Amino acid sequence: VAADPSCAAGARPPRLDPAAVTRARHFLDAATDHVVRSEELEAVTGLTRYELARQFRAALGTSPYRYSLLRRLDGARERLGAGGPLAEAALATGFAAQAHMSRHFKAAFGLSPARYRRLEARLATATTSSVGSTGLGMCMLYPAESVRRRSSTRP
Repeated sequence: VAADPSCAAGARPPRLDPAAVTRARHFLDAATDHVVRSEELEAVTGLTRYELARQFRAALGTSPYRYSLLRRLDGARERLGAGGPLAEAALATGFAAQAHMSRHFKAAFGLSPARYRRLEARLATATTSSVGSTGLGMCMLYPAESVRRRSSTRP
């Protein structure tokens, strides 16, 4: 109760502070090269970590940590599309190691960073004749040949 005053008996329901949530979101959008500590967000928003976590989730539907993680993975995905080693993409986006990034990348997008890069390259070469490149982006489309199908040899 001492750490979070909003848990005290008789505490009123927290009011949403849209300006603080917006400041936190902009800060997290800009800080894609490291793990953002709650003290940094407290300084930016003027809210305690508990108030911010509640308000951020109420406004955006996810926690500040998860939002930050997904922004960092977006940065890693952009770097993967540009080429370069996976380890460099991991370190540039604040992950401790390539394996750390790969684990989170696969959990978030359903495929490994190396597989994503191959699919992105294949898609880029297939769309060179079209106007602009759409890339895999957030939709993470799978080409038909990459979808594993069950064998129909069963009786």
